[in-house]
Amino acid sequence: MPIKRPAAAVLGSTELQTYGCKTDPAYVRQILGDKAQLFYDQWAFAHRIPIDAGAFPRPVLFRRIADVLTPKYFEWHAWTDRIIDAGCHEQWIGLAGCSGSAKTHNVTGFACLWWLCDPANSSVIFCSTTSKALRKRSWAQVQAIYSGIPGPRIGNFVDSRMMWQVKKGDDKHAIMGIAVEEGETMKVADNIKGVHTKRQMIVITEATAVPHAIMEAATNLYSYPEQAGGEFIMILEANPRSWTDEFGKFVEPDKGINSVNVETQEWETKPQINGRKGVCIRFDIEKSPNLDVPEDKPVSKHLPTHGRLRNVEKSPGYKDSPSYFSNERGFPPPEGLNKNVFSLVSIEAHGGYDRHVFTGEKFQIIGAFDPARTGDRPTLRFAALGEIETGDLGLEWMKPIVLKVNSKDSNPIDYQLLEQVQRECEKVHYRGSITSCPPANLGIDATGGGADLCDIFNRMWSFDIIRIGFGEAASSDVVSPEDVRPANTVYRNRRAEMYFRTRNGIDTGQIKGIDRETATEMCTVTYDDSKPPFRNIISKEDYKLEFKISPDYTDSGIMLSEVARRKGFKLARLGNTKKRSVHWDEVAEQAQKVYQEVQYESESHYQADYEPV
Repeated sequence: MPIKRPAAAVLGSTELQTYGCKTDPAYVRQILGDKAQLFYDQWAFAHRIPIDAGAFPRPVLFRRIADVLTPKYFEWHAWTDRIIDAGCHEQWIGLAGCSGSAKTHNVTGFACLWWLCDPANSSVIFCSTTSKALRKRSWAQVQAIYSGIPGPRIGNFVDSRMMWQVKKGDDKHAIMGIAVEEGETMKVADNIKGVHTKRQMIVITEATAVPHAIMEAATNLYSYPEQAGGEFIMILEANPRSWTDEFGKFVEPDKGINSVNVETQEWETKPQINGRKGVCIRFDIEKSPNLDVPEDKPVSKHLPTHGRLRNVEKSPGYKDSPSYFSNERGFPPPEGLNKNVFSLVSIEAHGGYDRHVFTGEKFQIIGAFDPARTGDRPTLRFAALGEIETGDLGLEWMKPIVLKVNSKDSNPIDYQLLEQVQRECEKVHYRGSITSCPPANLGIDATGGGADLCDIFNRMWSFDIIRIGFGEAASSDVVSPEDVRPANTVYRNRRAEMYFRTRNGIDTGQIKGIDRETATEMCTVTYDDSKPPFRNIISKEDYKLEFKISPDYTDSGIMLSEVARRKGFKLARLGNTKKRSVHWDEVAEQAQKVYQEVQYESESHYQADYEPV
């Protein structure tokens, strides 16, 4: 159900209402004439004068202001009201909408009038991915509002700079457009950080593609307005694609992802940086205000119509695609439509963030180290492996440890890594105690240059370390209790096997302890099964091209599954699989016999096709 807020009834009065403002009404009438009431309405809106102090509800004040300054701009229907209502009462707002829901139009109108209520103390930043996108969408609406206000122009409008200043030369108290062009992320982030006003609003469009640095810079602006007794509002707009991108994380439901579905039109988000919850408002093609009226009398020609909905329903293939959910329903596509190996829904549903209750049997600490060459994060991760209450082996991850290297140190980088790994393995902190991870329990990525590093570990530390070649052939172990094919007939290489074994281990409840930062990264990794019979994982190189960072946290985690497999970890049997009359070991042995006559590609073939990063 939508979150209830004060109703926005249109109230009118011919008597001048001052709401407690001490500015002399006679003076205001002398200066502004018939716009005297506008002055007091704007003052009450900007100062958030409460109802019990004599002011109308903020949505009502806003409507009165809009009727004077932008009489032809807004189309007043249910979707407009929801945006205005949220802007008047919420601080953190996510707008997840279908295409053509007038999100940008209404948000821009609200932001401009919000600024005009007290421009000498306010700023609004519109941020988008490119200048072209910004000019075409938000800034075009700002131009329309500036030129459409009746009477003399207000402030100084510098279109070439996408800047509407309260007065010439004031870049601080202004409405400004900032684009995150390729390679300019940190520069833009610094520009955003430099804006501090008593009243401040940030509007980010195309928020699914916004870099993390921009989100971090924008969210951190809240403290100055709050300390100054002003107002801070942050609004993100997007056609949602995933729970794992910046927009998805911003609108994550307070009660968990499983608490909402495609029929949920509005929800509270998890607390934001200042501890205050936000709100996510959805605009669904199936809930368009145009569908509540006769087809020949639409509420708005800009919103989804009966005809558009019919066209969508005539395309069953489209209705099963991620684009349908993102662009039409305004909701992240369900698990399975996108080829992501992991999903936050599944991790949460199977207790992936929880901890195990170990029996004490077969307990040991294992580790995995991804050297992450070519400028990535050298990541070490430990895990507890032991018997759990079901009698199966359980694996509980610990948080990743990013090792530091100094290129100016006289000690070569590989030796720096060796020394740090040794120190960390000697003192592993787990549940308030200090234990250790022996070399025989440590897996190291031996792909490409990693093989040389493993040689150094062998010479200087131990020959017991476990070498893991991501590009090697998958093992001959069966895929799972349900799928008795050998892994090397299903997965393109060892890396793909590790990824899917980890996913299956989460689904059986055997893998826990996943930190949320890693979980978010995990859920961005995709697979490819377009070349049967093999499944392959997106290469690190391709992943970096898309996300500008390597999935080192995830790779260190999935390596733990390989180390655990070599220590006896097997996927648990559940449901009907558990009821099989044939013992699991016999099933596996029979499966191996079936495939003995199949000619597999050699391990060297896999290595030749694998391109290490």
